[in-house]
Amino acid sequence: MGSRFDEEPRKAIWSHAGAYLSLKEIFSLVAGVDLEVQNQEKFRTRCPLAKVYEDAVEMMTKHKPDVVSICTPPHGRARLVEKIVNAVPPSVLICEKPLERDPSERSQLLHVCKKANVGLFVNYNRRYSQLYNYAKLVMQSGSLGDILSVTVCAPNRLWSVGSHAINLLLYLVGEYPEVWHSISLPRLYEDGEPAVDFICRFPSGTAGRVLTTGFREALIFDVDLIGSNARLSIQSNGTQVFLRRFKKSLEYVGYSVEQDPELLYTVDEKESTFIEILARAADWVMNKKSAVLLDGVDALTSENLLDELMKAERNGHEE
Repeated sequence: MGSRFDEEPRKAIWSHAGAYLSLKEIFSLVAGVDLEVQNQEKFRTRCPLAKVYEDAVEMMTKHKPDVVSICTPPHGRARLVEKIVNAVPPSVLICEKPLERDPSERSQLLHVCKKANVGLFVNYNRRYSQLYNYAKLVMQSGSLGDILSVTVCAPNRLWSVGSHAINLLLYLVGEYPEVWHSISLPRLYEDGEPAVDFICRFPSGTAGRVLTTGFREALIFDVDLIGSNARLSIQSNGTQVFLRRFKKSLEYVGYSVEQDPELLYTVDEKESTFIEILARAADWVMNKKSAVLLDGVDALTSENLLDELMKAERNGHEE
C-alpha cells in the first residue's frame, strides 16, 4: 500500500507514494520509512528525491511533514502513531485499514490524534470511490423508493476483505445495525482469517447482508440495493452501476418484474481512490474543510463490529 502495489499491472495508481507523485503540483514527497532493505531500495529507485529512513521519529523531526501515510501492518500502529504525533504532529494522518486489531489500541490511536488536533483519514478506499458515492446519491434521491435491503458480496478473509464489505454496508445505509446474526464458514478460512456470512436489521427497517462468495482468487465485490421502485446493482468488481426499474407483470397478477437494465455509471479505469484521499487531505491542510469521508470514529464503529463478529465466530454461535 505504501508504494509497491504499483508494481502490479494496474491502469490506476494504487499506492500512497504513487498518489503523492501524481499530485506533484500539491505535494512534495520528502521521505519514506521502512525496515525492509528491499522496500527501501525500491522506494529509492521510484522516489530518488525523497530521503529514506528506518526510524519514523527521526524522519518526523528532520522533515516535519504536513501529511503522513501509515501503511504498516495493523499490529503496533497505535504505538507508532503516538511516537510520530509526540515528535512532530502532522496536520493530517492517513492510516490504512484496519486502524488496529486490538480494540483498546484502536481507541488509543484515535485519542492521540484528537488530543493533538491531527486530522485522521482512514483508507477504506471504497468510500473514496466516485462510483460508490454516486450509488449513495441515487439511494438518497428517492428514485429507488424505500430501501428494503442492501447486500454486499465479497471474497473470504474477514479482516482483509470483509472489513471493506462491512464498512461499505454501514456507509451506504448510513446507520448502525440494531440486531445482527452471523454464520461461520470454516471451509473458507484462509491465511489465519475466518470467513462469515452476516445479516442485520437497521433502525430504518432496511435489511443488510454481507455474503461471502468464496476464496479470494475469484475476485467478486458486488453490491445489490433493492428499493420499492427499482434495483441498483454494482457489478464487475465495483466498476459498473446498473438500474433495473420495476413494472407490473403481465403474466403474474399482483407482481412486478424488472425492466431491462440501464447502465448508469462506469468507472474510469484510471480513477484512483488513493489520489482522491490525498486530494481531500490537501484540502484539509490548506482550507481546514471537513472533507473526510471516513474519520477515525467511523472506522472504529465498523471495526468494533468486526470484533463482535470475531467473538461470535470463536464462540461458535450467533450473536
